[in-house]
Amino acid sequence: MSLAMCLVGASWVAACGGSLHPFESGSASASGTQGGSGDSGEPSGASDDGGEAVPSGLLYVRCPRTQVPLEVTADVTVAGAVVPRTRTFGFVDVYDALPSALRDRDFAAPCDLMLRDDDGTDTVLFDCSATSTEVQTCAAIDPAVAFDGRSIAFAVVHGSIAHRSESVVGPALDPAADDVIVRYVDLPNPVLVPTHADIHVVDLVSGEERIAAAPPGEIRRAPTFLEDGRVMFTVRRDDRLGSLLRQGSGQAITTPSLVELFVLDDDGEGLVRAGANATTASVAPRQLIDGRVALVSSHSEGLRAYRYNNGAPGSAGAYRNIHHLYVQDPDGARFAALLGEHTHLSSGPLQHSQIAGFDQLPDGRLLFVESSSPVGAGALFAFTPDPNGLEGPAPHTVADSEVFLPTDLDHVAPWSSSWIGFSPAMPEPPLSVAGFADPLAFAGFLRDPTAIAGGALLLTWTKGACSENASNTGPPFPDEAPPPATSGTTGLTPVNALEWLGADNPGCDAGIYRVDGLPLDHPNQLVPIIDSPAYHEIMPRRIGPWAGLYAAAAPEHIEPAHRRAPQLAALPFATPFAVLSGSSLLQHETRSVVGNPFGSETHWALQGAQTSEWGDDEVCGVRISALATNVADDLTTMFTAMGHRAWIVAELPVRKFDGGVAVVDPLGDPDTSFRVRVPADTPLLIAGLDCEGRALSSSQVPFSTRPGEERTCGGCHVRSQLPLRFEETAAADAAPLLAGGGQVQLLAGGTPEAPELELREGFGVSIEFERDVWPILQARCVECHATDAAAGGLRLDLPGVDVGSTWWRLTADYPQQYVPVGQQNPAGTLRKPQLSRHVRFMSARGSLLYWKAANARVDGRTDADLVGDDADVDFGVDHPSAITPEELRTLARWIDTGTAGGEAVRADTAAPVLVARIAGAAPQTLALGMVDVGTGIDVDALTVQWRGDGGWTDLAPGVGAAAGIVTVALTGVPMDATLRVGVRDLAGNATTIERARASLLEP
Repeated sequence: MSLAMCLVGASWVAACGGSLHPFESGSASASGTQGGSGDSGEPSGASDDGGEAVPSGLLYVRCPRTQVPLEVTADVTVAGAVVPRTRTFGFVDVYDALPSALRDRDFAAPCDLMLRDDDGTDTVLFDCSATSTEVQTCAAIDPAVAFDGRSIAFAVVHGSIAHRSESVVGPALDPAADDVIVRYVDLPNPVLVPTHADIHVVDLVSGEERIAAAPPGEIRRAPTFLEDGRVMFTVRRDDRLGSLLRQGSGQAITTPSLVELFVLDDDGEGLVRAGANATTASVAPRQLIDGRVALVSSHSEGLRAYRYNNGAPGSAGAYRNIHHLYVQDPDGARFAALLGEHTHLSSGPLQHSQIAGFDQLPDGRLLFVESSSPVGAGALFAFTPDPNGLEGPAPHTVADSEVFLPTDLDHVAPWSSSWIGFSPAMPEPPLSVAGFADPLAFAGFLRDPTAIAGGALLLTWTKGACSENASNTGPPFPDEAPPPATSGTTGLTPVNALEWLGADNPGCDAGIYRVDGLPLDHPNQLVPIIDSPAYHEIMPRRIGPWAGLYAAAAPEHIEPAHRRAPQLAALPFATPFAVLSGSSLLQHETRSVVGNPFGSETHWALQGAQTSEWGDDEVCGVRISALATNVADDLTTMFTAMGHRAWIVAELPVRKFDGGVAVVDPLGDPDTSFRVRVPADTPLLIAGLDCEGRALSSSQVPFSTRPGEERTCGGCHVRSQLPLRFEETAAADAAPLLAGGGQVQLLAGGTPEAPELELREGFGVSIEFERDVWPILQARCVECHATDAAAGGLRLDLPGVDVGSTWWRLTADYPQQYVPVGQQNPAGTLRKPQLSRHVRFMSARGSLLYWKAANARVDGRTDADLVGDDADVDFGVDHPSAITPEELRTLARWIDTGTAGGEAVRADTAAPVLVARIAGAAPQTLALGMVDVGTGIDVDALTVQWRGDGGWTDLAPGVGAAAGIVTVALTGVPMDATLRVGVRDLAGNATTIERARASLLEP
């Protein structure tokens, strides 16, 4: 991927919709700004190693605060008569939305990047306001500071201004009017509709600026410096989608664009993807003291979105409520959960929904904000990440609300809330702020925690209600019957509720404040630094070296995964593969303290779940599956409960015997360790299997490996204790199974002692309905399950994926619309993990369809085990079948991998994996590794070029490798040249690397 970099001046930036101002101080202070010289508590400028003065002060962002009233005139109906009414509303700033980690569009704009000097002077560093029009505007946001304090980075989002349309209900204009919508109005609040966003990197000493310019439609945001000087940031592309959440066929009900992490290479000419861990969104990266990168990531695969059903059985909660804390190495290796992935809604203040930002304190604690508000602010918490990657108590020991919850989690601002509604009432004692006559009725929300000197913090405090979800009962509202149209989100109810309250307060006003230590027991501890009533001031970042706050000058250095990996024959130089290893499938933390209830989505939605009741003696093997990228056309043509196409990369047995005696691991269990080569840079899922290839337990949150990495997993989802070390297992001394090379190994029956295996040609095996399952149903089932007289009311003769088709009845009929009332047991709408009466999510062993095909209930229960209110689907009467064992395994894999269907499900949308490296011992040879999960590499489509002063020159690479490494001589290519390598798979998906030759050189 190429990256345009250039030095720019104010004239160029002005043409792009903004103005870059000099970094010298001297501009007038912003009108009405609170705070002044030294208020941030930061030391003044210092010299770097070269003796040059490094600027100090405070970066922040200012966005417009809406202060104009909204006058509305409409005809309303009062006591049957139509009458005109006019009313003017204040508090319109309650509709202001602000840029945050989770909001990259529809926020207040234009926004300017500002510098507060040590003497209190404010300077506009990047001015979007001066040139802003409705047609062309920008927002300079997300400031970050390098660890040496010398450089800064920020994002500039370009686009146009729009105004949201809002309904007006009659009672908002006249309390006696009929409660119906009487008109729509355009709110005065400006919101940004983005076209693209660029990353700017500026050397504060020299004034040199580089721009990582994005193509149209691409949003680059949230830059953060790494300890080696490179800049990491997020990239959102509208032609790539995250996990597709839907109820059956039709338009996906959740269609987020894919957001991934990239690193701006140190040569300034290339983008390097930091792993393939993001399948929906990874945002807000920041490097921690130990060198790892913490980030907020959303994973809505499978049943993850069903952890909360919002009171509607079988339905999903909001996609935005699945943003949790994760961690990975800077190159993308060792991706793991930090907080919230596995924990359910609690009665306490932490909702495990939207983590909107964080910072690490010098004592190692992570300070984070959980938010449900449109201003990206909410409640403030702190905890200490475990150095061994442990999360908290295991699911079989505590209630769902405490699973894997850090033991030192602290609500450090106990008055703050992440509730979706108006912010909490101001606690005693009352508090007044400048610019408003009355004491604040609402406590407000918090965001943007930033550590500064002396153990203090900077925070953005959003004063006011700061939510469009109005509530009209309880403090601060009067203890009387509320007027109509003062509760809810539409019809102007938020401003109507604030008008009823009548306090001279902001609807929402964000400013930057300092607190001198934690806990923050009351908002009166917040000291104003920058807070003008004309603006929302957000995203404070201190300018200065890291060493001024932390024990070291920068975070610890972590070598890329391929340089840390052991020397393995399976991982030659420039390999596109990695080795995935696991120590035990019998040491697992996948069983809930409440077991495996039938009608509860919680157990599965918290990830790492068992699919049915089973014993350890049934564990036979492990499945590695790859997930493919979703594209725009998939919205209406590709259907799978997993949210992605899944390709089985390998299934391998895990039991080991020596002379007929089971090999035992150091825990005293039968050794079930494994080691397998897998395609790198590919999202992977792991499932434990019985010998028939049926899932016993399965992960839902994918992870990826890096080329040349050996990733070792201890146990199966073991996150509460130190797992068995892989080095102590039998697999540690064995060569890995070489998956991804053109054959896929599958389990094919037998016993754990003597499993049978099957080999299929290809680079991955996908199972989908029309090609694989439909023929089985037509050959084995339609004799009894066809026409309106179908046995049990189940028709298996209706093709397609539309509502009412056989596929739909099996995979989406959780309301039991097509199940005769007499067959409904339990009756009514089914909760997840039931996709329908006949199929349980990713659990062939738990699915009635599979039981009837196998003529046996195989979930470890009997029909008599769960009855009454806990009743599950019963097997019922004997059901002989002529289905073959091979057909049964096909049916099981279809269920276990997501019940895929639709005309596009067979499409290969995954781009090839491509690696380009130059060995220090062979600097004239370019080594290229390539592999593709899906259709495979087009070996004739490899291109290699170099660019010098005369443009691009083709090299003659010969042919590519179907799965492996080729080399290209670089004779005659200058050392300062740029190389461009491209490869395609047989489906036409392409991967291109464009990097400076020197940056590809390995030590």
